Amino acid sequence: MNTRPNKWIVSGQPWRDASATMLAKIVSDIGFDGIELPVRDGYPVTPANVTSELPKWLSAFSDAGLAIMSVAGEPNPKLVEACGVARVPLIRVMAPIEGQDYHAAVQNLQQRFRSWLPLCETAGVRIAVQQHHGRFISTVAGLTALLAPLPADWVGAAWDPGHSALAGEDADLSVSQLADRLIMVNLRNAYYTGTPNADRTTSNWAPRWVTGNEGMSDWASVTSCLRAIDYNGPICLAAQYTEAGEHLPQFVQADLTLAQHLFAQ
Repeated sequence: MNTRPNKWIVSGQPWRDASATMLAKIVSDIGFDGIELPVRDGYPVTPANVTSELPKWLSAFSDAGLAIMSVAGEPNPKLVEACGVARVPLIRVMAPIEGQDYHAAVQNLQQRFRSWLPLCETAGVRIAVQQHHGRFISTVAGLTALLAPLPADWVGAAWDPGHSALAGEDADLSVSQLADRLIMVNLRNAYYTGTPNADRTTSNWAPRWVTGNEGMSDWASVTSCLRAIDYNGPICLAAQYTEAGEHLPQFVQADLTLAQHLFAQ
């Protein structure tokens, strides 16, 4: 039995224009323990200003009794150092496949991650690598192979069951492969939709991002498998919906309630 409670966080990505104090209130009112903060161009905290801005955001969230448990962004010396000073334990990244040679792309990714290791060790920050549909490491099997030669102390897996479902993967097999490298779970849900092209011989298929009880990922199975390995790391709700608009807070609240209920069973 899991005797240490999971930490529930939400991605700050949907609230791109919110100030730190505004987002802290939104997150607190919904019932989260903290956030994953995007550190990207076009957001309040960017790779260029992270040294000065991350402490301000950390202070605003600390004042609200919340934490910044992860950042989403490409590691570089300034970002890793800022996370270390702020005691943000995780930087979540994806693994894009560049070029036409898959194996060469994987080797390049592994070299890139190794180049970050000295920074991570000095700062005490871990890299969480997530699989993603499309031209990324898109399956759990691919993610496991990518991580295998990298030190588990500093590079782990961020499993996204929504993207696993899009890849046709079962939750139990995914968790059994990632169990010893799993340091973060990124919850979302989706299903494919398609429309015929003009010649009606092919279709354009794309994910439609929906609430937790609607998509291809069975959250009951996901939570059961995570409980079976006594997973007690952070669980991040991506808060990604194809159509949310003004209903975003209600969608996120419903997903948090559902996920917490399933974990409590």
